[in-house]
Amino acid sequence: MTDDSARTALDGLLTALDAATFVDLSPTIRDDMPVWAAHPRPSIVAERTHEQHGYYSQTLTIAEHTGAHVDAPAHSVPELSESTVERWPVGHLIAPGVRLDLTRLELGPGERATAHDLEAAAEHAGAGDLDDHVILLDFGWHRRSSTNGAPADFLAANSPGLADSAVEWLAAKKPRAIGADTLSVETALVDGTPTTSGRGHALWSRAGIAIIESLANLERVTDRFLFVALPLKIDRGSGSPLRPIAVCYPE
Repeated sequence: MTDDSARTALDGLLTALDAATFVDLSPTIRDDMPVWAAHPRPSIVAERTHEQHGYYSQTLTIAEHTGAHVDAPAHSVPELSESTVERWPVGHLIAPGVRLDLTRLELGPGERATAHDLEAAAEHAGAGDLDDHVILLDFGWHRRSSTNGAPADFLAANSPGLADSAVEWLAAKKPRAIGADTLSVETALVDGTPTTSGRGHALWSRAGIAIIESLANLERVTDRFLFVALPLKIDRGSGSPLRPIAVCYPE
């Protein structure tokens, strides 16, 4: 690429970004936010204050799987222990995205979307080929829970999820990543008890598919968009918190 063509491409990118809507897909990290039952709660402490130290700074203690986050294959599959988050290319989670709207199903705790449900949502979104895309499943769980003011303990122990047929349907599409607005994309829970087989994480991880959980604001995302997220460069990271965004255009 010549200097002129590179400059033209950059100008085109900046013009396109200027016309886009950016949707923040992350919940705010708080010490009272819902987290997976086996993970420690985040701790945020104001260790330094203007009054005592002349500046303000907090100390943040969190698991790698806190808030909006990505799971690397090493998280779920022992034989993939070397497939950790810092080994991904820096742009690994920058890819075309598609939102599959499952809100019309009104799934509650323990209930599961099927392959037929996903197929119908993909057709409604005009998704087409999903190879190397980021697929985001909008259960409506984050906003329903936020609207109802459900306590963190309830959200950590209750969620909809995916039937095995849906897990296999997603794997067959060969996406780059699969995400959802629940604490665990596939796992449906009732009072902390799974109603799903739990095979999705291992199946997707072995296929090289990243898993993104605890997303927010999916109702603001267009059916097709550009997904952008950068994991932290954590040594031997089983995953990483994210600040993911959807770059959207009117449809």
